[in-house]
Amino acid sequence: MQSDGKPVSSATAAQQQQQQPPPQNSRVLKQSFSSLVDAMRFAYHKEQLESKIQERESRSNKGLADLEDLNGKIEALVKTLGDEIDEETLSELSSQISGFSHLAIEQTKAKVDQKNQAELAEFRTQLDSEATKTRQSIEAFIATTPFMILDKVLSVKLVDGAYEAKGAYRCTDDIQYEYSYDTKRSRVFSREFRLSTFEKDFRVPISLGKTWLRRDQVPDYERIDQYALISAESSETNLIVVFKHLEKESRLRVIYSKHDSHSSLSIVYSDSQKTVDITSTPSLNRFLDSVPLEKTMERLWLAMIDLENYKAGVTKLVSEEVNVLDDKLDCFEFFAKSWRIIAPRLIQEMKSSSGSQSASDDKLTVSFALERIGLLGENADPVLEILELKNE
Repeated sequence: MQSDGKPVSSATAAQQQQQQPPPQNSRVLKQSFSSLVDAMRFAYHKEQLESKIQERESRSNKGLADLEDLNGKIEALVKTLGDEIDEETLSELSSQISGFSHLAIEQTKAKVDQKNQAELAEFRTQLDSEATKTRQSIEAFIATTPFMILDKVLSVKLVDGAYEAKGAYRCTDDIQYEYSYDTKRSRVFSREFRLSTFEKDFRVPISLGKTWLRRDQVPDYERIDQYALISAESSETNLIVVFKHLEKESRLRVIYSKHDSHSSLSIVYSDSQKTVDITSTPSLNRFLDSVPLEKTMERLWLAMIDLENYKAGVTKLVSEEVNVLDDKLDCFEFFAKSWRIIAPRLIQEMKSSSGSQSASDDKLTVSFALERIGLLGENADPVLEILELKNE
């Protein structure tokens, strides 16, 4: 049994179960569809605001430049007065007019610039909002696991007294993304994890010695109760963990592997003086009680998998070497690829819903799809076409 009362199952089985093809769950498919539509809608709004900001900045700069040129035009106009006015009087007039006009123009420039900056600030606030909503909708889409996962690696690292946890996922169609996890919600990683958390009074042999009473070699043991987890990394078949002593410079590196029903354990001890591969040294390995350590690794592995229930956000999304979530939010190629990938499942779902006798809020129907896609306005046609709704 786990410490929370739940039965212990195979960590590898849990990993493999989560790496199956995305489920054909009606509610998940509908959420995936809606999130992708929303992401596109907000991204288009963002693009429109960027165009407005660029246009406003261009008009603002031109207006200020025109006002700046006005002084020169006024001076030139004064100089075109007829020969009836003598040069000294004309110069005095030009100086007076230039002084008044310069002051008036500077005041006007300040008013115009203030108004322009206020409008630009409003546009930029709206732009930030649309960018945030775009990112959130993309995160919601990724959370539905729309892509086949080929490989994933979960990692935990002790940083400033707290655990930082991430998951890196590599999918088909050259898509990769990373999640951060909220470790404070984990029963295991919400606080410092000791190697003795699950198994008390556990020791590992690190060297051999002789007593004066016996000629046989006897092991020197290292107690593990003062060893804390500083890093861990799990993949489908391997768990690699590093523990550090709280007071001295010694570490234990544990590698636990599972392939089908077979498992293997490797443990390496190191300090400032030596490095000892305990499991690869037969004279030490025979004194190692590996069962408690394997049980600890199994439960730790399950705790890492459980972190996927506490997603904090998508920290990285790369499609064909393009960082989709960077400051530019260059995401339209990603949207096009996503529609191509999920379209067959959405089409199948809508066809099955149309033949159903009972309507369900969880099902994606043609009418719901058309209503949501309609929010894209003039940009709806490509989505309607790929979902075979063009003539609906």
